[in-house]
Amino acid sequence: MKARELIAELKHRNHSQVHHACTLGTFRSYCALGAYRSRAAVRGAGLLLTPQVSDEDDERLGIFDHLFLNIYDQHADVHRGRSVTGLNKYGPLLMVLDVEALSMYAGEVMGYATEITSAAYSSAVHDVVTLEDFRRNTFSDPSPAGTSDAPSRRKGTPGPNMCVHCKEENGGIPFAPYLIEVIVDAFPSRLQSLQQKVMVEVRQLVAEYTPGTKVTQRQCVQGCDCEYGYGTVLSDEDIRRFVYETNTHVYPRWLRRPRQRW
Repeated sequence: MKARELIAELKHRNHSQVHHACTLGTFRSYCALGAYRSRAAVRGAGLLLTPQVSDEDDERLGIFDHLFLNIYDQHADVHRGRSVTGLNKYGPLLMVLDVEALSMYAGEVMGYATEITSAAYSSAVHDVVTLEDFRRNTFSDPSPAGTSDAPSRRKGTPGPNMCVHCKEENGGIPFAPYLIEVIVDAFPSRLQSLQQKVMVEVRQLVAEYTPGTKVTQRQCVQGCDCEYGYGTVLSDEDIRRFVYETNTHVYPRWLRRPRQRW
């Protein structure tokens, strides 16, 4: 599947945004480059790249220079599936981009067969995605005539990762004109000083590097699983490191949590 096919399908279903989550540490590097860049590009520029669980496998598989975008906000999506903790495992900052950002994908679009929050997930499984496969793995109505962008996941069941990726070319995905909004997760009330510090820095970075982009603090639905993730699973130091440094120190702990049933 080519990017233009993917964009046409999403627009046909009135789906206007795609997403990428990261740490504040990595977002600083994106800002310095003025774009969402691949991990290979960030590292090659000598900038901070916070480690991810799949880095070693992705380098081995030759996709370390790819750009990854989720069709849905994975935070809310994970909550709908009652999976693990409700947090996006790649960081507390969510970049929301216009669907036309996918036009920067120059090659064949690839994807996953398994959701990132599933214990069965393996970063070694990456396939070129056909439009038919994408519809079937993403939407509740996978028919070519379907106009709804409602996700295929049903409550209480695992679902697809709904993530696509492609090799970076032409300098990645520039913030202008594609970056619409940056959403910052809401931390427990005991960490309001950290919350305020993060919000101030994100607003400053956006004002300097991508003026016009909206910055908001996430407003979760009542009972969102992230309340468990941030409030119980993670210590204050875990959360601080999750914001600035890495996700590798907490990811295995999340996977060990038993799956809840609706």
